[in-house]
Amino acid sequence: MLSGLAVEVSDIRSDQEFLQEKEAQQSFYPITATFASGTTYSGTGHIEGDVVFKSGSGTAELSLKGGGKLSQQ
Repeated sequence: MLSGLAVEVSDIRSDQEFLQEKEAQQSFYPITATFASGTTYSGTGHIEGDVVFKSGSGTAELSLKGGGKLSQQ
């Protein structure tokens, strides 16, 4: 589980709507995460709990949960 993740949200890309759709979907789907260090991991999982949108910073805070291990890319 990855918790407390802050992700950039863009209205131009409709990110808020995309995350709301994924939040409702409880089956696993492909996930790729690139950390501030530049390291990228991928695996399968879903959003766990609520997505908290922060309009002042243009970010959303969320948690991801999966059934396996993340693989470094």
